[in-house]
Amino acid sequence: MIRWFYSILLLMLSVVPSSVQAQAIDPCFGLAVEDCTIIGDASANTFANLSAFNFTFSLDFAVSGLEALGLGQDTALTVAGSGSFIRQADDGTVPASVQLDLTAALMTSAGTVDGTLAARLMDDQVYLQVDGSEWRGIALETLLESSLFSAASLTQVPFGSSGQTSDFNLADTLSGVAALLDTPGFITYARLEDENEGGQARAPFSFSLDFTPLFASEVFRQQLDQALALAGTLDPSLESTALIAPLLLEDSTLNISLTQWVNAESSLIDRLALMVDGSLDLNTVLGTTEANRVAPITLRVDFQVSLSDVNTALDITVPDSFTEITLAELGLE
Repeated sequence: MIRWFYSILLLMLSVVPSSVQAQAIDPCFGLAVEDCTIIGDASANTFANLSAFNFTFSLDFAVSGLEALGLGQDTALTVAGSGSFIRQADDGTVPASVQLDLTAALMTSAGTVDGTLAARLMDDQVYLQVDGSEWRGIALETLLESSLFSAASLTQVPFGSSGQTSDFNLADTLSGVAALLDTPGFITYARLEDENEGGQARAPFSFSLDFTPLFASEVFRQQLDQALALAGTLDPSLESTALIAPLLLEDSTLNISLTQWVNAESSLIDRLALMVDGSLDLNTVLGTTEANRVAPITLRVDFQVSLSDVNTALDITVPDSFTEITLAELGLE
């Protein structure tokens, strides 16, 4: 869990749309060359030189419209937390020490469940404390051998494994990608107005994806049909998906916005905001009329994280005593 948290944190902090090796694709997606250099250098600098920091973060997640369709409970989750990260120079499974403290509340029609979690990772040992109870510990190596991480491993299905052959062509694929990325209104990349907070100057960069014009584009529909046709040859059970998928996209929306703040002094990305808004309209698939239309399923994610005390001397301590916890107790055997 901690390893995934760190990997995702650094990936999101320093993500910059990478160039595809095709001349038709602008790696800066319309961003001015000077600005593209600033965010690109900051991304590289963040990956290479971010060795220690404190952080605070918040997460708001909500999905609605499920209950009206009998597909589950509408759910809202709020999480707020803080922690520290220190990169270590050893050869451990994870060469880092991490501290994480958070509070969370899960709200459904059945009520609200809230609680706290404290976690520590040091010397390849994970320590957990739930709702202020006693500390429990487990070796990271044991945790990584659990069913949780086994299930997360990807299974590669080679083309032709079901007796089918693939007409995959790299040049055609890149050309298709370039055409999709060039869909008007799909990608917006911009440098926002510079900010100054507490005497610290930052330059925010916003990378946004609006999938509505993409879903409506003929090029996307053609690419989707081809992908679903290929999926159907690999797994016949997916053939019905090829019929339903275009209908699901008729009135559905998806917007993803990632804003990164470049610290002018350190040339590091030390703040991030990720927003996801989407809706899935099932009325076309269900064949409803104006009189019995159902509300769409909606999704909203708001994740924000800020770094402080970057590359300063930090200290993470582990509990003086703890009780070993087994994979069985974690439900991960």
